[in-house]
Amino acid sequence: MRRLPWALTMSMVLLLPAASWAADITDVIDAFDADIIDGKLIEDPFDFRLTPSFHTVYEQAKITREANCTQSGRCPAGDEIIFNKEMRYKYVRNQMDIRADIPVYKDLAFHIVLPVVFHESRSWKFAKNGGAACEFETNPDDPKCVDGRNSTLDPDVPTDVAPYNYFNIEDDYSDGPSRSGLSDLRFGITWAPFNDQRYVIDEKPWGRNHGRASLLLGFEYTAPTAAIATNQPGNTDVGRGLHELALRIAASRRYKYVDPYMQLQVGLPLPASDTLFKDYGSGQARVAPGPWGEFTVGLEIIPWESITPDFQQFFKIDFQGFFKYTGEGRDYGPLFDAIGSSECQGITLAEIESGTSERGLRCAWMAEKWANAGFENLGAIDPYGNRNNALELYDDGITDYEGFG
Repeated sequence: MRRLPWALTMSMVLLLPAASWAADITDVIDAFDADIIDGKLIEDPFDFRLTPSFHTVYEQAKITREANCTQSGRCPAGDEIIFNKEMRYKYVRNQMDIRADIPVYKDLAFHIVLPVVFHESRSWKFAKNGGAACEFETNPDDPKCVDGRNSTLDPDVPTDVAPYNYFNIEDDYSDGPSRSGLSDLRFGITWAPFNDQRYVIDEKPWGRNHGRASLLLGFEYTAPTAAIATNQPGNTDVGRGLHELALRIAASRRYKYVDPYMQLQVGLPLPASDTLFKDYGSGQARVAPGPWGEFTVGLEIIPWESITPDFQQFFKIDFQGFFKYTGEGRDYGPLFDAIGSSECQGITLAEIESGTSERGLRCAWMAEKWANAGFENLGAIDPYGNRNNALELYDDGITDYEGFG
C-alpha cells in the first residue's frame, strides 16, 4: 500500500513572561530562575504555558493484493506473483492537542497533553481507471479498473468462481463511522542539561545567542485512558488501548538569524489489559504495533525579535523534515472499519459448515482467520475442543503489517 499523507498544524501559545531563545524543539519552560536582559536581573519564579495546536491529517492510498498469475496474456513469461489493485482508501483526522507545560525547577519541566479528536473516518471504494471507462471488453487481462466483475474482496460472481466476500465495496467512497472524542492522555518530562539561555550576553539581540547550543532530553508516556475503538456497530471511540513509552533527544544551536536543530525519538507500544491486541497463540506471529524510531532535522529562521525586560517577541519561520521507521506488528489499519462493515460479522460456525447457505459460503473465511478471531472464536473453531456451532464469529479488524518507513 502506498500512502500520501498531508498534515497541517497551527498553534497558539498562551504564557506568562518567559524568554524562549532556543529553538522551539529544545525549549523548556522553567521556574525558580532569573533572566538577565539588557543588564537587568529579572526574577522569574514561575512560568506556565498552555498550547492548543490543531492538526489535520489526510491520507490517500491504493490497496493492492498479491495474486498468482499463470502464463497468459498478462504474464507471458510464465507463472509469477503479481499485485492486483483492489481499492482506493481515504483517511481523515481532525484533532486538537491541548498541552500544559508546568515547570519543576529551572530547566526541568512536566507536561500533559489532552488530545481531542473532532473527526476521524476511513473510507474505501473500488479502484477505478482514473475516471476513464473500464476496459474489460477491450482487454480482459488488463481492464485497468476494478469492480464486482474482477474484485477478489467483493466479487459479484458465483461462489465457485470467487468464493469469499470480505466486505461491500462501491464505485463511490463508502464511509466508515465518524469517530470523535477524547483520545489517550500523554504525560511527559523534559530536561535541558545545556541551555543557551544560561549564557546570555548583554549585547545586541543578534549577539545574545550567537554560537550557543541547547540540548534536551525527554520522556513521554501515553496512557490508555480513552474508550477503545472497535469495529462493532455503533462504536465511535478513538482510543487504541496501548501503553506507549517514548524517549527523545534534541539539540539546537543559534547563529544570529538562524537556529538549526535535530532530534531523535524512539517509541515502544505495549498492549494494555483491555485492548484488541491479544496473543491468541495458534501460530500468531505478531501481537502489538512494532517499535518505531524517528529522526528530525530542521531550521528556524528568525527575521525579527524584540527582547526587553518587560516583553519578548519573536517571529520565526520553521522548515522541518523527518524520517520515521516502524517495525513489523499489528495495528489499526486501512481495512479496520471496512472489515467491521462486513456481512460476515456475527455468522455462526453452523451456517458456515451447512454447505447450503450462500452467506455461509461467502463468509467461510471467518472460520479460517485464527489470528484475529478471538479466544471465544477459537473455542468454537478448534476441532480438538468443545465446538460451539451456535457461537457468533467476529473479526476485530486489527491487521498485520511489515516494517515500513
